Amino acid sequence: MQGLKIALAMIAVVALEITCIRLFEKGYLSIRRTREMAALACRTIRTGIHAGNGAVIPAVVLLLAAAVGSWPYNFYVLMRLVVCVTAVWIGFRLHWAGGYRSWKTLVFAVAVLFNPLAPFHFPKETWRIFNVVSAVAMAPFAFLGLRLSSGADQVTTRDVSNISLSPENTGTAVTEADRILDAAICMLATDEERASFVSFLRERPALMAKFLHSAALLIDKPSCWRFSILFDEIGVALARQGDFPDAATSLACSSLFMKDSPLMWAAKAEVYCEWQDLIAIQYAAKVLRFRATQAHSVDLQQFVSSERGRALLRQARKQMHRVISICQQHPEWRDSYPLKKNAGIADI
Repeated sequence: MQGLKIALAMIAVVALEITCIRLFEKGYLSIRRTREMAALACRTIRTGIHAGNGAVIPAVVLLLAAAVGSWPYNFYVLMRLVVCVTAVWIGFRLHWAGGYRSWKTLVFAVAVLFNPLAPFHFPKETWRIFNVVSAVAMAPFAFLGLRLSSGADQVTTRDVSNISLSPENTGTAVTEADRILDAAICMLATDEERASFVSFLRERPALMAKFLHSAALLIDKPSCWRFSILFDEIGVALARQGDFPDAATSLACSSLFMKDSPLMWAAKAEVYCEWQDLIAIQYAAKVLRFRATQAHSVDLQQFVSSERGRALLRQARKQMHRVISICQQHPEWRDSYPLKKNAGIADI
């Protein structure tokens, strides 16, 4: 993967250098300005590659190069192939993430427009407009990670380096941890949710370590429901180990990614069952009562309508029957539901 990133960066650098030379030849730039633009562009490419979405940069560079100059026919053949493949890749990444319907539609339209199998033919000036619009549509994806490098999110990077997942941690491990955290934070919709997520992980180093270890498998296909399910699974695993504070925090993280998820209720039922609290029956019953028509958020609707979502719900319902059976065998357990209901803090 690192070799592919380096190859893509080299293609982008060469294309940028050629573009700058063409602009200089046409009199749009001075020698000094040409050098400054080339250096700035190269630094931007390195930053974009580090942000994790650098594969988009060559397509953007080729589109902008095509918009400002005339090139041999083979250049446009290469550009069509690179832009089409990149646009399809962006479209599926947005699809996996959930939401972004307008953006997803736009990048898939770009893929169709630049497909190399059945190419469209338009006047040169029309293609210039299409090239610029397509570059603008794709460029933000290359640098989504850059907005996480400022503000409160800087705390995340510093805390990861301080937590030390293992004594042998190196700079490479910290960079991977940053990428995982950045991917998770990108899924959250508001600054308040992002701040809460960072705060939860800062307060629970053990939860942070488990999350980073498990989330490495999700880095290529991040989505809200994937992260929500991951925190549900981590919460149940921590409860079975007797770590109930971290388990509760893990479920709180899950709710940030997908609110009112039946799988989160199922996880709560299992956690409270491990904690020997009969409130688990209430959460289990809530899962059994859930129907797909009750899903209000877009993310939850997409999840419950997917094949995997339906399979996980069937599995969760079976598990809830087991939880209810266990709780009914232990009437001596405490029941915190009446207390929480009277205090107005019950989320059932």
